[in-house]
Amino acid sequence: MLNENIGFGQANNIGLKYALMNNYDYVYLLNQDAYLEPDTIEILIDILKNNVNLGIISPMQINENGEYDRNFEKCIPKEFYINQKKEDYYLVNFVMAAHWLLPLQVLREIGGFNPFFFHYDEDCNFVDRVIYKGYNVAISPLVKAIHDRHERIVTKEFIASNDRRRIGTIILNPNYTVLGIVKQLYLHFFVVLKHSLIYCSLKFVLGYICGFKHISKMIGYRKKQITKQAFL
Repeated sequence: MLNENIGFGQANNIGLKYALMNNYDYVYLLNQDAYLEPDTIEILIDILKNNVNLGIISPMQINENGEYDRNFEKCIPKEFYINQKKEDYYLVNFVMAAHWLLPLQVLREIGGFNPFFFHYDEDCNFVDRVIYKGYNVAISPLVKAIHDRHERIVTKEFIASNDRRRIGTIILNPNYTVLGIVKQLYLHFFVVLKHSLIYCSLKFVLGYICGFKHISKMIGYRKKQITKQAFL
């Protein structure tokens, strides 16, 4: 029992470390508001066994009404809608960690979630590191799973928080060179500026500037996160 809230990523790291210590074959990450069909894990394991290049696979994430989760729908590639005959899986650049199946080998190479992220974007960083190590990320239309969460009211405070956290995901993305980081931060500044103009508020720009106050910590985590079993 923990005496404090250590955040989504570090809490999951406790379970991931346990899986490594006990030499499990796979780990399934499941949110507290998410549910599985009886055969979901079995089908996904079969896909991973036949495709060793996959580092993460997710079922199709639906809400309580049977519709695609709003954020998951953004992850679905165009090929899924174009193909009449559905493939066993489709490669994606990202999928939320509400439903993830990972082979143990990936944990050995990638490690756990980066503790820099307390809540939100830890899954973005993990996916970036999986791709950096040469693995693919996929979703499978063979199975569905429920992510039963209520629609979040998007406030300007939430948008400002996302803008600030985005700085961490950019700097900690191992797929970016130093020049790539500078370019992405430059482009992101114009997104922040747009939000400032839309909401007539300087808090977005100020938040962007504040996002750099932990730059030394980010640099340290950037180096550590590419080592084997990082953060576990």
